[in-house]
Amino acid sequence: MRSTYLFQRKILVLFSIFILGLSNISAQEKPNREVVYTRPAKVRHYLGGWLYTGYSAMFHNIPQTDVCGGIGAGIGGGYQLRANKFMFNTGIEFAFINSVTKIDNLTGETVVNAINSNRADGTPINTVMVRYGYRKYNDSQRAGIINVPIMAGMRLGGKYNYYFLAGTKVGLPVFGFNSSKGKVNMEVYDKIETSTPVLIANYDNRTIKGNTNTSNLDNINVMASAEFGLELNQWLDKTEKVKKKAKNRREKGSKMGRRQQFVRETPRMRAALFVDYGLTNINKNENSGGQLSSVPTHFSLANMGKEVTFENHNLLTTNSAFDNGKVKRVNPFIVGIKGSVFFDVTKPKRRSYPPAPVLPPAPRVISGKLIDVETKKEVKEAQLIITDTLNKALYIKNLKGQGTFDTKLRREGHYKVFVMAPNYYKHKQQVYNVGDTLMVYLKPVKKGETFVLKNIYFNTDDTTLTAESNKELDKQALFLKENRNINIIIVGHTDSQGSDVYNMKLSEERALSVKKALIDRGISPERLKSEGRGKTQPIASNETEEGRAENRRIEIEIQ
Repeated sequence: MRSTYLFQRKILVLFSIFILGLSNISAQEKPNREVVYTRPAKVRHYLGGWLYTGYSAMFHNIPQTDVCGGIGAGIGGGYQLRANKFMFNTGIEFAFINSVTKIDNLTGETVVNAINSNRADGTPINTVMVRYGYRKYNDSQRAGIINVPIMAGMRLGGKYNYYFLAGTKVGLPVFGFNSSKGKVNMEVYDKIETSTPVLIANYDNRTIKGNTNTSNLDNINVMASAEFGLELNQWLDKTEKVKKKAKNRREKGSKMGRRQQFVRETPRMRAALFVDYGLTNINKNENSGGQLSSVPTHFSLANMGKEVTFENHNLLTTNSAFDNGKVKRVNPFIVGIKGSVFFDVTKPKRRSYPPAPVLPPAPRVISGKLIDVETKKEVKEAQLIITDTLNKALYIKNLKGQGTFDTKLRREGHYKVFVMAPNYYKHKQQVYNVGDTLMVYLKPVKKGETFVLKNIYFNTDDTTLTAESNKELDKQALFLKENRNINIIIVGHTDSQGSDVYNMKLSEERALSVKKALIDRGISPERLKSEGRGKTQPIASNETEEGRAENRRIEIEIQ
């Protein structure tokens, strides 16, 4: 029995070793796997929000009124889908509609009770007749509407990434308020029985302001909506161009059969023009029975400043707002500008690939290009100097025939870049941790441009340049020597202190002093003109010392 037991144990141990060996071989034969997120098929999902403001109104056809409108605004958030060029947008938003209506020919004559009012002989006045006419009267309607936009459109592409959306907004007003204000002229007559009324008071240009009351605006709101705008990332996001190049490389790699890694887009910032117009009537006010929006109710000589009390009615509750008992339509409207931000929340597909081979890191050195900031073309003739932060020159290059350059400087670092090019202003900038390509944008010198010479000083009421002006004069002389095809006009200006003749002469002589200083520095007189314009062209207020100091200046006009 014992030998049988030992034999069984040996068999069990051998079988265990065999199983462990197989599992080890299987583990060795199974290659390592790398998990990679891949981009879905050009379908993106976004969550974001938007703000807008502009002109708003509530249009109606109530007679003897003019809708002037007001300032409206809104805020919202929601979801956007983008598939290739197709776009779909929905969410929820709150819109504030503000509308002022000007009421014309608001006049009337009515008899009202008199309170605490006596005649000169001490007898009480019981009733008076009030004739009134409003010089102007405004009825204000304000509504808050919760909308659900359902919009579809497309990206139009092009240089500026335009897009267009159109659709409807379905919602419900959540509040409505009404207020009114006007200026009125009034005549008050003593309504004496069996005799002609006697004028006892005359009031001109009195302000009548009604209380703020609720306005019944709660029908379902359906609005036609359209939006046209463009993406701002190419200007606001400094990494957009770098990421666009990387995207092109990934798409090229995908076409060649290589795998691509999922990259979430940066927030999409957009600006747009929009218009919303209500298609349904949101007015549910009931007729109050009033004929006019504002009528006197009583008179009191004891109430100084407000002798005549008026009762103001919501325009939408007066008889003129109804046709045969049926309320007239009120349609909300808003047009303006809109800004939005959407964040990419696309869920990537998950796949596994064999691990990518380990390649030696590519050298990370600075290469760059000089670009005309207006034409976007290469500047092919320039002197380029790159220094460290202590102004020690690390790279010097005279570019001729091409606007690109390659250095051996590492991208990870802090540098200063100086560029001097014919017919361009000197350029200086600091860069650090440079990306793929260092783009240096140069501003061209253009005929007709005008700029103020800084740090040019004269003594008070004098034309002699002070020593503090030498540095700026040297700088301008060097600029003219480097750009020999440029002529300039030196223009002197003064503040308003003193007579016109004196200021004109002072500005001419100061401009002439600058001209002589540039000639002394080697600039040909034929390239220089000078003139004075006195106090005729101020750039700031002459009412303050700071403004007068800005007006006392020397300007350069490029010819």
